[in-house]
Amino acid sequence: MPKSVSEPRALPRKAVADRKSRADDVSRTDYVFQYVRDAIQKGELRQGMRLREEDLADLLGVSRTPVREALGRLVARGLVELAPGRGLMIAQLTSTKIIELYSLRAILEGAAARFAAEHVSPTEIKILRQMVEQCFDAATPAEAAAWNLQFHRMIFEVARNRYLLPAVLDLHDSVSLLPGTVFDTPGRKDTVLREHTAIVDALERRDPQAAEIAGRDHVLASKDIRMMQLFSRSPEGMK
Repeated sequence: MPKSVSEPRALPRKAVADRKSRADDVSRTDYVFQYVRDAIQKGELRQGMRLREEDLADLLGVSRTPVREALGRLVARGLVELAPGRGLMIAQLTSTKIIELYSLRAILEGAAARFAAEHVSPTEIKILRQMVEQCFDAATPAEAAAWNLQFHRMIFEVARNRYLLPAVLDLHDSVSLLPGTVFDTPGRKDTVLREHTAIVDALERRDPQAAEIAGRDHVLASKDIRMMQLFSRSPEGMK
């Protein structure tokens, strides 16, 4: 006769408790990660500022384990780095890093515009044109930068490619390490108006090649401005 199959036993209480504790640590890790990333984007944590595990743990009311794990993720993202003799600190973007960052952004933004030209709807064209106007009419550089970011995110949504948006958002996190915005440069809002309009015009014509070129050139123009800003602030940064 076949052996009877015994019912599965419940997990030992310790195993259940360990799993729950681990799940709690994961959620706390996400909480710490989001806090630091948001603080960088808001300019509350700037390039070169030190990060101490114990300080973050006390501030956020968590143990050092999720803080350590969150900082590891931030290091992997390039937002935090280990400085010899100083410990962990908010990453500093040199001219070389800025060139690498914007060069990759240009490729991804160009690809997104190309894909968007193949999928965009008339309603989405209308929304994009409204965003272009909102960016131009913004009262402050920070407000213009916010509308510019929304415009670019909309392009990635219209591209209908699930892999592009997460990739470019990681790059946007790195861009947030830079102080200020390209809209601090006089006349940049006018040129952005023309560049954004060129992108949307190409999308409306459903011209993938023109859209890709316009998207790429727009990002490369921002790269040039960032490099000029870096040079004007600190010649030592040009490394």
